[in-house]
Parts: sequence; structure tokens; C-alpha cells
Amino acid sequence: MSNRVIAKLKNRGRSADSFCQIFNDQVVYGVPSFDNSIEYDDERKLEDDQWFCIDAFSNKDYCPEYLKNPLQPLYSSIERNDYKRIDYIFGTMDNENILWFLNVTPGRYIKNPLIQLLNNEPKLIENESDVLELANEPSAYFDVRNDKLYFKNLSLITSLFKGIEVLFREATNDEVTEFLESAIVDMGEGYESDMIKTQNRKRLKAAKEKYESFSDEQKLLLDEYLHDYCPELEKTDNGYKVNNEVEMTKLLNGINQRYYTTPVDKERRLANSVSVL
Repeated sequence: MSNRVIAKLKNRGRSADSFCQIFNDQVVYGVPSFDNSIEYDDERKLEDDQWFCIDAFSNKDYCPEYLKNPLQPLYSSIERNDYKRIDYIFGTMDNENILWFLNVTPGRYIKNPLIQLLNNEPKLIENESDVLELANEPSAYFDVRNDKLYFKNLSLITSLFKGIEVLFREATNDEVTEFLESAIVDMGEGYESDMIKTQNRKRLKAAKEKYESFSDEQKLLLDEYLHDYCPELEKTDNGYKVNNEVEMTKLLNGINQRYYTTPVDKERRLANSVSVL
């Protein structure tokens, strides 16, 4: 029972969560090393061997109720008609102390003809509309013993754990308004606060907190930094003139000090992620 594979079905008006067992004892994925995991931060980009981590996962509002208790010892076997109702699948390992999760989208169903190589004998398989393709690795792992969730891409697990999108840090409307009223930005005519898109609202949250922490001396240094890396931004009495999303991105990246010059070949670059040493 250590390597069960279970489907979470879409309810479609039915009561409670609906689960069906696909395999009773089938190894699908191995358990990777999580030694190099880091706390989730949407400003970070992972290295190849890294995972994001959420501690005390079972205490979070977005942890499904069925994961807060031991899994049922037995689920009914999945029927053919249920495959179209699969929301996602998950599997158990290590005496059910490790769970893996994989979201299932319509694109994972293979409807084209397949050539199967069996004992070096090709076989054409047609009209297999219920073939479900699995990814090379799961969307997430849950370490039950240590109550930790591991994942690499938050957008891939929002359908697995409803509400986990709160981890996308984005400035609220009040924070946007406060920032736009600060001494660093001067909104151009025709460019309104509601035109600021998600990625810039995320940058804005970090930039607002950083700018508010600067001393007067640091703000003067910031002006020099922006003049050096973003000379196209017009300096006004009310801050830096921002007429569109592109200019807002440049200003926010500047406040967050994402621009730098390599010390050896003096190449000017933009850092997509930052790790504080």
C-alpha cells in the first residue's frame, strides 16, 4: 500500500471530495533530495537541483482537508468514465510518508495515434483517447513527517491547493496608491494606476518597502544609480516621469537595484533574481 496512485475527481455537484484508486502498488516517481530547498520567494529563481519549500503545510488554509489526516486505507477503483473527471493525481511512497502530486490538464490526454515499441516489434495504437501522459517529475511533493511541501513552480500547483496563490506577493491597491503618491514617481498623462499589471505590482511591493527604508543619503545615491542605468527616465520635481508599463518596470527595477555591471568585462546586466549573501 506504500505506492498507491490516486485520482482526485472533479465533483461536478457531488458532495465532498471524490477519490478513486488507479494503482494499488505502482512506483511512478522517485523521491529527490530536498537538501537544497529554500523558503518560497517569488523573487528567487531556482537552480536545477533546488526546490521551494513551505513549512507547516498542514496548518495553512490552502492545505486540503484530506491531507490533514491519514489517507483512507482503501478507495474504490477508478472506472473508465471517471478519467474525464480527473482533477489531479497523487501517489504515496515511503509508507505514505511522502506524497507526490501532478496536475492533470486536457493537454495530458494523448488522442493521436501512437507507435509502441515492444520487444523491438513496432505496434500502431489508434483511437486511444484515454491515454494519460505523465510529466517527468511531479508538480509537488508533500513530506508528511516533516509537514513540508516542496515544489518548483507555484503556477503549476494553484489548481492542486486552492488558495495557495496568496503566495504571489503583489501590491494591494492601497500600497499602489501610497507608492504613486511618494516622491519617487510622477505618473504621466494617460497612464493610470489600474494599468499597472501583475508583474509590476509585485515589483512595486518590494520597491515601496525598499524605498521607504532608505535614508536621505541613500535616496541621493539612488538618484545617481537611476541616472546611470536608466538615463531615459525623465527626472521631474515630483520624481521620475513614468508614462507606461515599460518605464514603470525600469523604475521599479532601479529602486530594487536589479541593474549591475560585471567587474571583469564591465558588461551591464539586469538580475532576474537576487540572493542576499
